[in-house]
Amino acid sequence: MAKKSLKYFLLLFFALILSVLPPPGDVHATGAGSAITTDVRYGLSGQTSSLVAQKESYYVTNTLSGTTSTLYNPFSYVYLDKSIFAPPVASDVTLVSGATSVNIINSDPNYYIIKINYSRLDTGYVAVPVKATLKNSAVQNGETFHIPVKLFEAGKNPATDAPLASSNDQFVAKAYPVGITSPNTSAVANNNRKSEYVSDEATNATHDRLSTDFVSSLSGFAYSGPANTANGGVSLITDGTGAGMDKRKVQFKITLPATAVWDPSLPNNSDWTYNSADRTITQTVDRGLATMLQPPFSLKWDGNQPVTLANTWTKITMQQVTTLVNDDGTLDASTRRSGELYYHVSYVRRIRIKKTLLGDKGYLVPRDADYKYNYLVSVDQFGGTRPQTASSVKFRMIEDEPQARSLLTGYELRVRPERFTATELAKLSHNKLVGSDNGTTWTPIATNITPVQVSSDADYRANSVATTLTTPPEYRYFRLVFDDDITISQFEEDAVGFIVQTQLTPATHTAFINDLNAHVNDVYWKLVRNFGRVRDAAGQELGYSIADAYIRNPFASMHLQNIGMSINGTSATSTVSVGGVIKITPRIWYNSILWDPRAAVNPKMVVVVDSDLAFDSVQPQMTANLFTVNPTPTVIPNYKGNIGKTAYEFELTGLTFPGSIYPGYGNYTQNKIDHLNISFKPTAGMDGGPHEIKVILSWDNNTTAASSAAPGVIYSSDTTNYLDPYDANNNGNTTDRLSTITYNYTFVPPQAMVLGKKVKLSTESVYQTKIKADKGDILDYQVRVWNNTNDPVQDLHVIDVFPYAGDKFIVKDGSGVYHDRGSKIYPKAISGVTVNNSKFDVYYSTDTPSDNINGNVNATWVPASSIGV
Repeated sequence: MAKKSLKYFLLLFFALILSVLPPPGDVHATGAGSAITTDVRYGLSGQTSSLVAQKESYYVTNTLSGTTSTLYNPFSYVYLDKSIFAPPVASDVTLVSGATSVNIINSDPNYYIIKINYSRLDTGYVAVPVKATLKNSAVQNGETFHIPVKLFEAGKNPATDAPLASSNDQFVAKAYPVGITSPNTSAVANNNRKSEYVSDEATNATHDRLSTDFVSSLSGFAYSGPANTANGGVSLITDGTGAGMDKRKVQFKITLPATAVWDPSLPNNSDWTYNSADRTITQTVDRGLATMLQPPFSLKWDGNQPVTLANTWTKITMQQVTTLVNDDGTLDASTRRSGELYYHVSYVRRIRIKKTLLGDKGYLVPRDADYKYNYLVSVDQFGGTRPQTASSVKFRMIEDEPQARSLLTGYELRVRPERFTATELAKLSHNKLVGSDNGTTWTPIATNITPVQVSSDADYRANSVATTLTTPPEYRYFRLVFDDDITISQFEEDAVGFIVQTQLTPATHTAFINDLNAHVNDVYWKLVRNFGRVRDAAGQELGYSIADAYIRNPFASMHLQNIGMSINGTSATSTVSVGGVIKITPRIWYNSILWDPRAAVNPKMVVVVDSDLAFDSVQPQMTANLFTVNPTPTVIPNYKGNIGKTAYEFELTGLTFPGSIYPGYGNYTQNKIDHLNISFKPTAGMDGGPHEIKVILSWDNNTTAASSAAPGVIYSSDTTNYLDPYDANNNGNTTDRLSTITYNYTFVPPQAMVLGKKVKLSTESVYQTKIKADKGDILDYQVRVWNNTNDPVQDLHVIDVFPYAGDKFIVKDGSGVYHDRGSKIYPKAISGVTVNNSKFDVYYSTDTPSDNINGNVNATWVPASSIGV
């Protein structure tokens, strides 16, 4: 290897050719005494198994040894068994180590064949990265499989001609057990939580037990995943694709609750076997390609199963055990997983009350002292599931209960007449409106309010009142009491509604505003909460509903969210080789409540990568559309003094949170998102092993506070990765809060000789991938060679052809053409080796460069000691 110092301008183009060659002038064909081998092996050191449904990295290797040999235009056939492998694509192969093109052959009845074409293979060892994916449900855990490979000379017919070399390498499949997904903690594994509301017909007469006629439709639950070590469940596969699915059938065994009644004639029960001794049901399921298994079953109840009134739930627990079944019908005890299934049930009264703040401008109300709240307190028969037979409900009172001291400024009684019989409709006019401060002593306000009949949803919810009060009374409770019970006979939404118009008392409003002003820098609000209730003749509550409005301080926040990384179009792998594409998708998550628009100052997304990871492209994926992005980022080598790290800055032009849509009302930007899809490609000079990509969302009008409503501030809502490690917003502070996410990947280098070249100014000390230079600068170049093969390499030659007028590449493209290099600037002089290494010999040639490798190899070479400046 040689390290050369070249004196010429940075932007000139020069070629580096790495060859394992015999001494200059000698080229040998394959001859007697030579040996050729080929095989397939794992791409990652130490890997011992292949996970089902995950793109795994392999190497197709070729070794020529013995008598020095060169093969021109040979090709490999890699055979993937169609019964267990997913179809490959050309991008699964990385074109390195002499590989020039790939063909996928699908015509063979048994194998997908990957044909790898080489320009030449020389003496030594080379490896081509190949990815292959075992199909879900095609193999079982621990099952062995083979990947045959054959190496052929140019022009040979694989169907009839013998290969130069072949192998049939064996690998081991890895698949997961099946169980209930859960965190790997000491808590019992549980996931299937069916929640169901029941109403009158599903309960007994007192509505506190499930009826003996009621049928619950339930199911088991299981998913393929790594076995948890702390409980009986399995971990959810990160990307949710269900990787690792074993081909074997799954046995479900579920223990029924003591109050359940098993009836084999019920729907979905015929495939289950019931054991009365231990109250279990068992079924073996052929999973096929189902990611999630949920075998259904039905239960009745013995009349003793409690049920609670909504909004509380009764939890019924069932134990589940899942086990993979071997082909001979035995159970694989090593795959047994256990956990709990939950059935949540809650009783909902048929009568329903619903209180809402009328109008379409939202619940972020103006701060004005005279603002009036129009609340609709609606009663109907619409709770639970629709009954199969006629039903009705009764009530006597509708009540409004403001939680803040309020004035009653108006009211209206509104009705949908089709929900009532004529008799009941007439009874609605006989009523009285009363008020109370203690809920015991009531003062009359109005009597016999005539209901306004409406025929549409829009009219029923009109934001108005028929009667306004010039002297508004102030009470803690307002109640409309009917002279007789009112029966609603139609099961539909919106039967009768009482509209209550209220206004905060001056004292209450002043206290609220003073409190908000005292917290002007805080994300802070005052809640205006109102209850609505429906009662029977005895005053017993039959249901309640809440309507909320907010008077609050404005704020804006954002943070980054990691929604995944893909390599060559799939998220099932985190390994990449030369020629691969890494795509990250950082998502910006916005939240704000604003009256006036608020702009981010100097917003940008900074992506920090290893300098050997090259930027490819950026594609916006906009939902909230709060900014535009320039597809050409600002490139900053050695970002913030970190040698070997390059930053790509994307300006987020015009990032502004929106203000009011309706004058006086706040605009809630809730969980809105924008994405950037950013792609990179690794270069051959990257070190093998783990690497990271760090993304920083940066803006100047941030804060060190965890939240803030300070005027003009946009705070970071990131709760974990918010520190600014690089001072991306250039304020001299690395402890203020921005938002950062990190993507991790593993680079698998080509198993071949890898050549890299870096440059620096002669006045500097650190070599870099790129620098800026001026005419007349002296540049030092560093040539580096890595041996990423499994064998020692001898007689290594590195040829560096300097630019010259009319120069050409000295390596042919895939079509055998030597293309023009197009160099325009040429070195003025060379000074020789700057750092000597006794293990290497350095030669120079002043011959006119040839446009091919052999021509340059056969040039006249003189030792470095003969060169002069």
